[in-house]
Amino acid sequence: MVSQFVMTTIPFAFPFARVIIPIAKGTPRPRVKSTRPAMCHVQDDGPSVGPVVEPEPEPSTAVTYTRIPHYAWRPDDLARLPEELRPLPAETLDLILRKRVFLLQARRGYRANTDSQVLAYAATRSIGWGQGRNLHLLDLGCGNGLVSILMGQAHRDMFLHMVELQSSLCNRARRNIKLNGLADRASILECDIARPLPAALSSTMDVVLCNPPFYPPDAGRSRPRAREKQLAWFESSASLLRFCCTARDALSTHGLRRIFFIFPYDDCARLHEALDGAGLHLVAIQEVNHKPHDPPARVVLEAAPIPSQHGLVPITLPPLCLHPHGIENTYGHDMEDFLASLPIPTWRIGNLRDLQHGEERHGVDVG
Repeated sequence: MVSQFVMTTIPFAFPFARVIIPIAKGTPRPRVKSTRPAMCHVQDDGPSVGPVVEPEPEPSTAVTYTRIPHYAWRPDDLARLPEELRPLPAETLDLILRKRVFLLQARRGYRANTDSQVLAYAATRSIGWGQGRNLHLLDLGCGNGLVSILMGQAHRDMFLHMVELQSSLCNRARRNIKLNGLADRASILECDIARPLPAALSSTMDVVLCNPPFYPPDAGRSRPRAREKQLAWFESSASLLRFCCTARDALSTHGLRRIFFIFPYDDCARLHEALDGAGLHLVAIQEVNHKPHDPPARVVLEAAPIPSQHGLVPITLPPLCLHPHGIENTYGHDMEDFLASLPIPTWRIGNLRDLQHGEERHGVDVG
């Protein structure tokens, strides 16, 4: 019995031994935060070591925490934000992606990972840096709004249209758009795409981006306890085919007419089938992996409503490795250039407090 006890407990002891967080007397014990499988979280500007541990939210302190427990917003920083843009007790306010984006996120619900930045990067690479002038973009299932924020920053004359099923995410996306200075050219609609899109969004879009729920209802996977995560990860009222049909119906009858999806690599055949069922045809495909020698985790598909008789042969792009040097908080040159091309947020709080206007490096000129 003793040897059995040792065999079953030691493997669990070492990972947690690496994380040491001082806990004040009377503070509840921290919980280890679960993560979405296969891809990493959007990186802050500091290294990430061991599991992400967050203290239990308390009414008096919860608004001060970011995603990383030992980073905290000073009260005078938060006081500079309009009240509606301050984090609620069940939220965090994170400064992410090389200090380019402020993002309000649920502390225990849906949180962004690198899928959003990969999708925005892939679409920008295809459209061209800053070539989205006067284009209309539909973010289908926008979540907390990160995809639209990145596209709006990379293409400063692009009009952003966002659709989301969940009211909590819709509200958070609206606040994130304001936090990042894009409210004057963005609209957010709470609706279920199981039903037809409103007329204002039908046959009017130049580009559609979609990070859909990855799993069908009968996937046999354990579901997250948080309902916000469940609806973000698992199909509910709208199937994958319905997402593809809605993307197709949103496209204008002329112009660029491109659709971009990101999806798990191991299940990409299901997305191929849905695209084919919607009358959409592949333009380009790119595999995405986390580190060198890792198997592909995601695939980005670019599609268009082009008749199959045109004989279009999809382009297979070189694989995208997020962390080619094997370090979590370091991206490859192309991704770093993409992030460097984005403007610094106008709110000078936290790590941006001492940054003077004009000091930011924009890198590539995006117009």
